[in-house]
This record gives sequence, structure tokens and C-alpha cells, in this order.
Amino acid sequence: MKRAVLALAFAVLGLPAHAETPRQFAERFYRSYFRWQIRGVPSPAERRRIAPYFSSEILRLYAATDRQSAEFDRLFPFDPKHLEDALKPPWTKEGDPFSDLWEGISTFAIGRVVRVHGRVAVQAHLEYVAAGKTYPWTDVLLLDRAGAGWVVADILFARGGALIADMKEGIADTDRALHHARK
Repeated sequence: MKRAVLALAFAVLGLPAHAETPRQFAERFYRSYFRWQIRGVPSPAERRRIAPYFSSEILRLYAATDRQSAEFDRLFPFDPKHLEDALKPPWTKEGDPFSDLWEGISTFAIGRVVRVHGRVAVQAHLEYVAAGKTYPWTDVLLLDRAGAGWVVADILFARGGALIADMKEGIADTDRALHHARK
């Protein structure tokens, strides 16, 4: 009887019986996150590795930072003879790009899964441990469907803000700075 109910539920939802749940996807995302060890804006090679986990909007925003970096390098070529004149490259979220803490996370646990405005929201209870002290917080993964699977559409950070909003703000700030530098 239990199998019949599950089969009916998957048929009604239009999902294959082997489809990954949002909770399973979030678990897989955070397990992969530990292997990635990404700091700052993911490089093109890192983006190829993480692409199956993220929405096309997030990947497009990361690609915009590549264009800004190229423009920065054109306007301010690096001269190893004059390191004192070197400028910091354009905006990049430094540190851990996928959590609310620069240092990243030490552990995670997946919490509640709820629907919010047509998206699936998955709580991620995260902790950073340093010098015997634990710093806990909860970020929220917003997931969208991508074919038969899930992708991260955004990450809502515990201290406020979100991945996409932060990226758009950083890109806009860098565009303004680059525009000013061209004058």
C-alpha cells in the first residue's frame, strides 16, 4: 500500500520515482561544497565544476565578473616592477562565496523544507568552529527545478542579504568604478 501511495504521489507531481528530493539535493550540494574549497568568485574552471548545482542566472552573474576582470586588466596592467602601484582587481566576493561567513563552514545540517512563492526553501543549519568555539547560523537555499533536478536559485544569508543581490550590487559598483576609470 505504501509503495502505491508513493507511486501515485510521484505520478501526480510529474516526477520520476527516482527523483532527488530538495533535502537530498541540499545534502549533496553541501557535501560537494566541502570538496570545492572555493574562495572568492569561482574561476571559469571552478564554475564548470559547480554549474550543475546553480541556476543559469547565478552562472551568468559570475561570467559578468570575468568581463569586469578583463576590463580591469586592460585599464590597469600589472607591472611587477611597481608593486606599490598595483590596484586590487574589481569586485569579487572574497572568502566563502556560498555562506554568510567569510571563513566558510565547518559543519552543516539540513533543516526544514518549505515552499515559498513557487520556490522550495531549504534551511541549512551551518556552523563554523575555531579555537574550540562554535559559531552557528542558518542560511536558506532557494531551489528551482531544472529539468528533472534542482538548482540553487539563490541563497538567503542569515545576517541579511542574498547571493544574487550581493553579486548584482558588487557588479554594479565595479561597473561604476570602471566607468570612472575610463574617463
